[in-house]
Amino acid sequence: MKQVWLHLSCIFLLTFQGWSEAQPTHQGSQFWQEGERRLTLVDRQTVGSLMVYSVEVRDASATQLFRLRGYDMAVDKAWIGYDGNLVLTGTTSTRAPHVLMGKADSPTNEWIRSWNYAFSPSGRYLAYQAFTPRTGGPPTPWSVVLIYDLEKSREENLPPDTSVIPDWPRDCTGRPVFPETNVFRDNCERGNEPDLEFNVHSTFLWSPDERRVYFLARENQDLLLVRVNLPWTRGATLPVWRQKLDMEHFHVTEAGYVYDPKRVSRIWADQLSWTTAGRIRVDLDPDYGFGSSFEIEAD
Repeated sequence: MKQVWLHLSCIFLLTFQGWSEAQPTHQGSQFWQEGERRLTLVDRQTVGSLMVYSVEVRDASATQLFRLRGYDMAVDKAWIGYDGNLVLTGTTSTRAPHVLMGKADSPTNEWIRSWNYAFSPSGRYLAYQAFTPRTGGPPTPWSVVLIYDLEKSREENLPPDTSVIPDWPRDCTGRPVFPETNVFRDNCERGNEPDLEFNVHSTFLWSPDERRVYFLARENQDLLLVRVNLPWTRGATLPVWRQKLDMEHFHVTEAGYVYDPKRVSRIWADQLSWTTAGRIRVDLDPDYGFGSSFEIEAD
């Protein structure tokens, strides 16, 4: 088993329609600066039950206008990402994080609804946890992790059987990479295995060369380090590597925390990071876990 060192320390495909119904609700000068490039949120308009965000991107040589559509949210960040995509992130009134992505010359944009996601270093890949919980699912937790590839088309990011994806909301676009049952099924439907629970218990950590992404997950009462290898194509060798973490012998730490295997479901790591020695440092949320941090080997 892998040794642990303890320290004390939805994606939606949207097409613009009904522009005649658009009614401006807010105009402001919220902006973000990227070197010589300035991104300005110049307008927000309601279209039916959704909001259209108009962002002007200006640099020394050109000005472009992007229009992205999604739920009404407080936009907190905007930047130009991989292959010229504008990326908007924000939070709705229900505190649900959303990511909008699209190009200036495209009438459609992607809409990701997930509270746990991370772009790869170049911005090409987006690892995210499918929106949970969902109503009508099995009684046990079941997290699904997907990889969205911005170098591929929207159609290439859809699973082969799109009938399993609701038209609204469509929060399961990309390539399922965990758990393995979803890789085999090639969709993000929750499994119906009554004796299994899968849940993600950390943020995502990309390798600098973005060929691997790591996260912690729970299978029943076992805490796992999971690694997904990229690139990966459908039908190829399974891209998932996993290792159970051996934490049973850390019953009492110097900080006085008692490790109880039955409480694994409450552990949450709010940050994974690389150490100078190439190990993964896991920082636990102060309210969850049995210590403040530990380190594990990446492979």
